[in-house]
Amino acid sequence: MVSASAVNARPLSDYDTGMGIAAAAGSTARDSAVPWATWRTITRDYFRAMGLPLLKGKTFTEDDKVGRPWRIIVSKRLAELLWPGRDPIGQRAECWKGQDGVKAEVIGVVGDMRERGLDSDPTLAVYLPYYGSGRSPVHFVIHTTGSPQALVPMLRATLASMDPSLPMSPPMAASRRSWCRRPRCPATCLRARC
Repeated sequence: MVSASAVNARPLSDYDTGMGIAAAAGSTARDSAVPWATWRTITRDYFRAMGLPLLKGKTFTEDDKVGRPWRIIVSKRLAELLWPGRDPIGQRAECWKGQDGVKAEVIGVVGDMRERGLDSDPTLAVYLPYYGSGRSPVHFVIHTTGSPQALVPMLRATLASMDPSLPMSPPMAASRRSWCRRPRCPATCLRARC
């Protein structure tokens, strides 16, 4: 196992989240005209496990709690859309614009991912720290250099040692080609309902 992380919803699934998002400073767009981005709550090694490069800034640590204060990481495509020609680090975005709306500071920019498959455009994405969110079910993303299926018995035993009543959904093996146009990067996605 190279790295592992938790996420509220894995890519290439039927579950999708969304938010209206705009640059907080100088945005005059009506709520209906702002871009719609998917959002994910993640733990610190998510980008490493998914093979996504951190292009600028930093990723989350356990000290970053969702909403205390609001900090986000955005995809490259979203950063270029909201702050063309400007450094997005330190910029503020209005998340869930047209919904409840909160202002958040951009602390990082990551490479783009095609969360809906290679035939779709790169996804506009916002990442929030999983810590303090209390969200469930949890999906685990595990990056491995060997066969992802070989890890399943160890993962089932680890989950059972934490709580024998937690069910584990069948693992889904995927290659990085599923969401990026880059070389193979074996990964396994698991879900536990907590």
